[in-house]
Amino acid sequence: MLQKLLKGIFILLLGFSQNLFATTTTFTFDADDHNLATITKTVDGLTITLSNPTNGQFNSDNEGVYILVNFSPIINSLNISFSKAVKLISYNVGYTSSREMVITYSNGGSESVENSPFSRGSRNFANQMSVGEGSIIGVSVNDIAGNNYLQILNLVVTWNLNPEPSRQPTSLTATTNSTSQITTSWTDSVIGTEEQYPDSYLVMCSTTNSFSDPVDATAQSDDTSCSDGSGVQNISHGTGTVAWTGLSSGTQYFYKIFPYTNTGSDVDYKTDGTVATANATTQLQDTDATLTASSTIQEPVPLPSTADTTGEAVNLFDFTITDGGTSDRFSTDVSQIVLHTSGTSDFSKVTWRLNGANVSNGVGVYNSGANTLTFSGLAISVADGGSQTYTLSGYYSTPTGLTNNQTYIVSLDGDDDLTLSATGTQMSGSNAVVNNGTGTVVAITASKLMFQTLPSN
Repeated sequence: MLQKLLKGIFILLLGFSQNLFATTTTFTFDADDHNLATITKTVDGLTITLSNPTNGQFNSDNEGVYILVNFSPIINSLNISFSKAVKLISYNVGYTSSREMVITYSNGGSESVENSPFSRGSRNFANQMSVGEGSIIGVSVNDIAGNNYLQILNLVVTWNLNPEPSRQPTSLTATTNSTSQITTSWTDSVIGTEEQYPDSYLVMCSTTNSFSDPVDATAQSDDTSCSDGSGVQNISHGTGTVAWTGLSSGTQYFYKIFPYTNTGSDVDYKTDGTVATANATTQLQDTDATLTASSTIQEPVPLPSTADTTGEAVNLFDFTITDGGTSDRFSTDVSQIVLHTSGTSDFSKVTWRLNGANVSNGVGVYNSGANTLTFSGLAISVADGGSQTYTLSGYYSTPTGLTNNQTYIVSLDGDDDLTLSATGTQMSGSNAVVNNGTGTVVAITASKLMFQTLPSN
């Protein structure tokens, strides 16, 4: 942190001109602002931005931010801007030296020149100038005597609060996007000459169509999901739309919108007039998907020992996934299938493959500890009201150490063994386990006969 080898100045801006709807806001600068290229702070809905210091970054400590530093790195100028129109009234000198300096605050159209001597305590700006919303104040320091320091500890400015909005927004609509999302849209308040625009809108959500009007001076924090039956979102004027996510499927949601000005304890809602309302119901998610045995393959099917290449893979087991198509218009989307394994033979000696719609030679991963065969990374999508059949095939990747008539048994429960997209049709919950019966048997097929003649006595 900078050492105060020489005396310096830091400024505390104070003051307040009591105008209709005027408020006072204090900004404090401290060690948290050290080494920042831009300092941004928001208090009471008013944002101040300090930027463009001479050396590219600010130095600060708990006595404020330096706007004059005459040892390396040098700072003797910066910019200040506000998110709303303000008026600079006064400042407070908290630390000073006897050396001379001149501080100039300029917004292009006017300036306030602050001359030495500086002393501790409150001091009015030479020109209590107004600064427009977004206008940049250039701050420059002329260190006449040299080797001074200048810090700003607090800035206190006055600015005018906006009165209550003059008109309500109109044409609020609620549009269902999915089983869990609804988007609300509206037409912003149309304001006539010398009427007040809203700063923002409070959009309220309810599952019971029961609302309490917002109360002036009590701001409401965003609750974006409405998952507990109620919620609110604060949306800036000019946006005109907001999405509600995390909703329950097949549920009706009601909405109201109120315009307001200002923020925090100064918030001013318009609750009279015709308040726009809307409602929509999320799409109902069917739970009618089934997994059943297919009749294409008559299990069990043996796996001959000579099937040891991709081209010799044998279809061993199949099943059908069906989307019931009741009402949701959604597909049944599957990303993973886990088959359970049992029997007397070694599953690791076989390469297991899955084929069907959207799946081409998907390779299963065998877990001997869990006795599972997993096909992951799938993109199965069974259309609403449709069905697709999937086939398990296999060939020996290690065709040695096989024992004739040992078995490979697989089973599959549609309710528990499929991973489905949360936004699509879900399984029915009443699926029966399907399997390959008594299991695929190892069928040793002799590819060569060897004869040996024993010597006679």
